[in-house]
Amino acid sequence: MNNNSTMTKSQQEQEEEESQTNTPPAPPPPPPWAWIKAVNNILANPPFEEPTEMPVQLLPWLYLSDEYHSIRQINRLLALGVTHVLSMNFWPSGLEWQTRIHEQLAKCGIVHKAIAAKDQEGYDLIGKHWETEAKPFLLEAKNHHNGGKIVVHCSAGTNRSGLIVAAAMLLLDDDGHNGNDDEHTRSSTEQGQDTANPEFSNTNNRKSLLDVVKELKRKRGMVLTNLSFQQQLCQLAALHNRLGGDKNDESIAAGYSDDEPAATTTTSSLKRHQQAGNFESMFQ
Repeated sequence: MNNNSTMTKSQQEQEEEESQTNTPPAPPPPPPWAWIKAVNNILANPPFEEPTEMPVQLLPWLYLSDEYHSIRQINRLLALGVTHVLSMNFWPSGLEWQTRIHEQLAKCGIVHKAIAAKDQEGYDLIGKHWETEAKPFLLEAKNHHNGGKIVVHCSAGTNRSGLIVAAAMLLLDDDGHNGNDDEHTRSSTEQGQDTANPEFSNTNNRKSLLDVVKELKRKRGMVLTNLSFQQQLCQLAALHNRLGGDKNDESIAAGYSDDEPAATTTTSSLKRHQQAGNFESMFQ
């Protein structure tokens, strides 16, 4: 009797486990189209003011650059006090060259990490590289015991590195500063905040998605032209409740619908509209 009872219980547990295993995962939330359209309108339309020099400082500890002004100009990095470099444009065929750069940076005391990301429409850069590779390295630099600074670069400093620094500005900037280290420190001191305390965090001042995009464009000029990267940034913001408020708020994404753009709107036509600055009328 006991053996039959035990066998029956085992069968029930096995059936429950199989049922749970066969349960399809919950579908992902729909893309936040209103914000995607608002972000694209910011990035696709003038002005485009290119920086006078690179790397450009986005946060006290975070810089964005192209390849030439980062790993090819190590003296510039040393002058800025850079402790870490994140290369988003590693390619397997360039392993020998990449190893040489890695060794040169190491001799100067700069920690280097290379990620093999692609700048292609539809490439899931956030899904493939953010949580497991880019984010931990960014936090390592940010929390460096001597006050770390990191330069994130790809080939042009536009798309792959642009998406990573935008994600960092959105999710890893606890203090909500404007990218000017001295000004931020002075403002915090005047308000009686202990900026020397590593546990100090003013999450109420964190920038919203559109604030981050505007700040990034102001500092870099032409940035995040990869449309799928724009969408990934918006989805990341939605996942972490960082969109910034109700889309009907006049200061957020008002005037943009939640409807997905027509399926006939291909990537190539989107780029043509982007170059012509026609996204606002096209997406509303």
